[in-house]
Amino acid sequence: MFAKIQWDQPIPKLFPKMALPCVAYMVANGGANLLQTVFALPLGEQTVAALGIMFSALSLLQAVGYAIALGGGTLFSPALAREQEEEICSIGGATIWLDLVAGSVLGCLALLFALAFLCIHLIKCVKIGWKHRAETSTNPNPK
Repeated sequence: MFAKIQWDQPIPKLFPKMALPCVAYMVANGGANLLQTVFALPLGEQTVAALGIMFSALSLLQAVGYAIALGGGTLFSPALAREQEEEICSIGGATIWLDLVAGSVLGCLALLFALAFLCIHLIKCVKIGWKHRAETSTNPNPK
């Protein structure tokens, strides 16, 4: 399915093989978000605003992942040139684990952020419900 990358190829031939999957993912992700926005338009402004916030959060998560991968690649390349297999494996493993940990931490922070907004919304709904219940109990026959 995937072609094996030959590291001894010249860079102009190797670069498209390495870059095209990342570019294709980013284009597909942007297209999916655009379609979500188009289908969410009839649901109202708040829905589209929420999609905009989530797109920004997803972009931040991707930027952190790319930054960690770029740092790992900076360490990985010289080890690959020196053909130090043990160091290559340790750098690759550490990069993957750091990416997973950073993604998990950011995901947990996003969940806490969403939970805080949900609690604020529920508190407002409860207050509105109590206010409405108080108004209807004092005036049983509203006009």
